[in-house]
Amino acid sequence: MGKILIVDDSRTIRTMISSYVEKDGFEAITAENGKEGIEKIIENNDILMIILDVNMPVMGGIEMLETLRKDKRTWSINIPIIMLTTEQNPRLMQKARNFGIKAWLIKPATYDHISDTITHLLA
Repeated sequence: MGKILIVDDSRTIRTMISSYVEKDGFEAITAENGKEGIEKIIENNDILMIILDVNMPVMGGIEMLETLRKDKRTWSINIPIIMLTTEQNPRLMQKARNFGIKAWLIKPATYDHISDTITHLLA
C-alpha cells in the first residue's frame, strides 16, 4: 500500500507504531530523530505519510518540519504529517499546524485511533 515514516526517539514507540501500520498493510520506515527522518525522506521519495514525535534529541519534530520546508531537496513534499506526542501546549500545536500538520495525537494512542487517523488523512 505504501510507506509510512515513523520518527520517534523511543524504540518501543517505533516498534509499536510500526506494527500498527504494518497491520494495515503499509511498510514502516523508522528514524530515531528528525535529522535521520529527513535522510529517510530523501532516500525514499514514495513515503505516503509521516508520524512524528515533538521531543527528540539531535533534531526534534518542529525543527524537522522547519528544515523540510527550507531544504531544497524536500521543500515540495506535501504529505500528511501526524504529530504523536505527549505535548499538549497550544502554542506548539499552532506552530505545527502552520507547518502543515494534519493531526495531533496524544501518547499513548491506541491502534484504532492511529489507524482511523491514517485512513482519514489518506482518503
